[in-house]
Amino acid sequence: MKSLKLATKVALISLCLLALAPAASADSSGQTYVQGKIVSVPVDSQSAPSGAMTVLLTSGEHKGLVVAASATGLNSYSDITLPQYHVGDSVIIALSQNASGPPIYSVIDQYRLPMAAVLLGVMVLLAILMAGWRGIGSVVGLIVSIAIIGGFIIPQILNGNNPYAITVVGSFMIATCTIFFAHGPNKRTLLALISTCITLIVATGLSTAAVSFTHLNGIASEDISYLHQLQPALNIQGLLFGGIIIAVLGVLDDITVGQSAVVDELRKANAKLQWKQLYVRSMSVGREHIASLINTLVLAYLGTSMVFVFYIAAAQNLPLWLTLNSELVMEEIVRSLVGSIALILAVPIATLIASIFLTSNRSHKPS
Repeated sequence: MKSLKLATKVALISLCLLALAPAASADSSGQTYVQGKIVSVPVDSQSAPSGAMTVLLTSGEHKGLVVAASATGLNSYSDITLPQYHVGDSVIIALSQNASGPPIYSVIDQYRLPMAAVLLGVMVLLAILMAGWRGIGSVVGLIVSIAIIGGFIIPQILNGNNPYAITVVGSFMIATCTIFFAHGPNKRTLLALISTCITLIVATGLSTAAVSFTHLNGIASEDISYLHQLQPALNIQGLLFGGIIIAVLGVLDDITVGQSAVVDELRKANAKLQWKQLYVRSMSVGREHIASLINTLVLAYLGTSMVFVFYIAAAQNLPLWLTLNSELVMEEIVRSLVGSIALILAVPIATLIASIFLTSNRSHKPS
């Protein structure tokens, strides 16, 4: 019962932290952004409203006011298409002051953060209920990971620092924090951390070589091109490298911790096993892990890159090999293959380190 109450509290806190966005905020030009709810949409523009909609302001100093607002975009916004609006939708409204008349209200986007908060709350609640304190540790590790990426890696790279060095340092920080928070300070965790760091070093070499030898410059889409215009000195190729490393890190601790646990349990079941025997038996489990891992990784990469899959399918006017060779598609191929190679290598690395370390300390510190 106590764990249920604790889980509920943590879930609600997480939900509130994300859902409680500022009531109103302004950009550098003085334009103010508030939340609202659509009361009515012109009948002749249900699919793509272009006339004035009636909107109830739900935040800001004019909360509760019903105003007329037109659907428009935001020049500096990352979305390139206008969403469809319907009565009852929660939306974001831009308020522009008009010196010669009343303020101008524009609906610029759907307001999506509350739903994201609900999903986050469900994830946190399930993690804690199913895994107990380990679940709490995992959530804390997730928060720390996001904090390191948002508070260290991204600002440092935008400030002109080497993206290769910053990504590697940040990845080691994330690995250390997340593994210890999620699994606690113990022998298995230490072995998993060592294995993770070694695999990250291997992944760093693989990523650097792959990006260099395939002559990828990292500018394969409009958003990256726009970023390059905003930050001309930014090393875009380094960002591609960073994305590969962080993607690998997201799955790496699962492999290294799992294999370290397998070795430890086999050692406890038969303390007479030498490290070579322990390695061979643990790798029989590791091979099954690799077999399932390959399928999981391919599906995961395909799922997150469906737009590129459809791009290949739709580009019928070009030979398939030419499409695959393009910068846009090759980035995804390199990202998935380098990540898969690093994760597969993590299995024997973690197994070997755990086998040697656990058997070498056997006579000095029996378990």
